[in-house]
Amino acid sequence: MDGNYHSVSKETEQVQPTFEIIESLSRLDSATPAEIAEATEKSKDTVVEYLVQLEQAEYVVKQGDEYQNSLKFLDIGERVKYNTGIFDLVVEEVDKLANESDELALFSVMEHDRNVILYKAHGEEAIRTSHETGLREPLHYSALGKAILAELPEDRVRDIADRRGLAPVTEQTITEVDDLLSELEATRERGYAVDMEEAKPGMRCVAASVSSADNSNYGAISVAAPKSRMQGERFENEIPELVKGAANVIELNSIYVE
Repeated sequence: MDGNYHSVSKETEQVQPTFEIIESLSRLDSATPAEIAEATEKSKDTVVEYLVQLEQAEYVVKQGDEYQNSLKFLDIGERVKYNTGIFDLVVEEVDKLANESDELALFSVMEHDRNVILYKAHGEEAIRTSHETGLREPLHYSALGKAILAELPEDRVRDIADRRGLAPVTEQTITEVDDLLSELEATRERGYAVDMEEAKPGMRCVAASVSSADNSNYGAISVAAPKSRMQGERFENEIPELVKGAANVIELNSIYVE
């Protein structure tokens, strides 16, 4: 190992506490330096030193004795959303899908092998869930995630499963990679993915993938609703047709914004 490697490694170690502090404040909402030190397993003096730098750079704000992440992250997040290149198209179609289905409509993308909620809209009957914009979750248990995974080659799916795991979140969650691969094959055959209470008890979801003109995967769009409203014709035909139609419109319109 040469000197350059050690230099980079040391710099990385110096930066790491910054991320840990930001992540801990995201979980805690606001906290004192002592609380952050406990959460990050760093000394209070070290935490204070990093907090001073973060406050000077306007990434955190101090309220009394407590710190919290600043609205600067909102500015960054808004810019990142539009970097997808299709955010305006997504908003239009997700809003339309929510109105037509009267349910919760969502759009997500894959980032770092996780499913990330990019936008959501509520129809008149939509149930309120924890699907907040920016939520990052595993790919294997949601219809959105499975719609995305179904577009990937098997070796990539296996790699994601190996590194991220297939942890259960309900009794219905798929936890074996071979079962997941079978479900993804069924997804490709029917043209859309389903979530049969795998992410949340009592909830079902239908999702379709959205790809770009060069066949790279943009993400997926879905409708989620209580099991009681996702039965029979509505679950097997009506909602899937709405979802696939919305995905198709985004794909077609994306050709003209690329």
